[in-house]
Amino acid sequence: MAWGPPPRALAHRGARVALLGRQEATLAAVTEPLPGDARCWEVDVTDDDAMARVARDIRDQMGPPSVVVANARIAEGGPFAVSAPVTWRRTVEVNLVGSAVTARVFLPALLDTRGFFLQIGSLACFGTSPLMSA
Repeated sequence: MAWGPPPRALAHRGARVALLGRQEATLAAVTEPLPGDARCWEVDVTDDDAMARVARDIRDQMGPPSVVVANARIAEGGPFAVSAPVTWRRTVEVNLVGSAVTARVFLPALLDTRGFFLQIGSLACFGTSPLMSA
């Protein structure tokens, strides 16, 4: 969350904030002190079905979103030849597939609200980084 729009700044401007991620306790610690309607959902951004359920829950409980920020990312590095295939694959899934899943499940609501989708990316998408093949 450190690289995206801070939830605190958004909440103080009146936004209803929904945080999604794998660590519910961490998300709850961020949402608890926020003013207004701030909630969190534990979900894996690479799970199409779970993300679709959460998108419906958010719409039903908080109303249709007008801004969605896809900021899930992980970074794992090291020599490709000795990297763990499961770690390499998970990095690609979260950083690439997770962003696409997020866009797909929220796009219908964003089209209805004429909303905005912000993809927070890595500088690695613009060029190669040593020992960061994923």
